[in-house]
Amino acid sequence: MFLKSDRQHGAFAWQCYKADIILYILPIHSVKPVQFRVYPVCTRGRRLSSREIENGPSFVGHFASDRTKHGESSFETLTLHSGNPAEQKALPDLYEPVLVGLAPNTFVLRRYERVDTSEGGIGVVQEWHCRDL
Repeated sequence: MFLKSDRQHGAFAWQCYKADIILYILPIHSVKPVQFRVYPVCTRGRRLSSREIENGPSFVGHFASDRTKHGESSFETLTLHSGNPAEQKALPDLYEPVLVGLAPNTFVLRRYERVDTSEGGIGVVQEWHCRDL
């Protein structure tokens, strides 16, 4: 096995050769994240009508997953990042997301989001209808 440096499509890459297999290792900064348009399907746990979803707000960005602690509990979270650091987070994180629907250019994620109330934070059902751009 040997390594060979290669400059391809404007990104610096390394090629690993072993037998007939070529593996390209690209630095993370040269790969652009996939952008999605996200339509929230619920508001504070209440499901919206189709018309409200289509005419309501939608958010564009890329997804990042993380692990978050609240008290003694630890949760997987999914965050939609807009790519503009000056912009505030538009959508609350989705806790313990589950893929519930899949089509060629769209998918649906469902689980819980945290909503702050006068009694403290509570979890309500949220669903995201996601389309690629």
